[in-house]
Amino acid sequence: MPYSQVDGSLDDNAIINKFANHFQKLYSCNIESRADALHDQFTHLCSGYVGDCLSASHVFDTELVSKVVSELHLGKTPDIVGLTGKHLQFCHPSVLVLLTKLFQLITVNWRCP
Repeated sequence: MPYSQVDGSLDDNAIINKFANHFQKLYSCNIESRADALHDQFTHLCSGYVGDCLSASHVFDTELVSKVVSELHLGKTPDIVGLTGKHLQFCHPSVLVLLTKLFQLITVNWRCP
């Protein structure tokens, strides 16, 4: 079994913590007071935002999702977890029903998990 070593550490938890610390330093804000002010401004602006009303053209149904999946081009590079269009084209039909529900929730709640 191959082992992974990061900065001299072989322990999984130590490696995870090193990655977490590394990326936390990369994506931290330069000026905390400005970041807080921008966050407050964003929260204030979004508090009264309703968004556009959804019309019938925005509705996802299983038939539409199935049609789009059937038209996916095969042979494309897999995503970060290794999924390809083939996985969706040959999956159990209940997966497409669940995808439809997910898309409906994203559309209604304006949030992507």
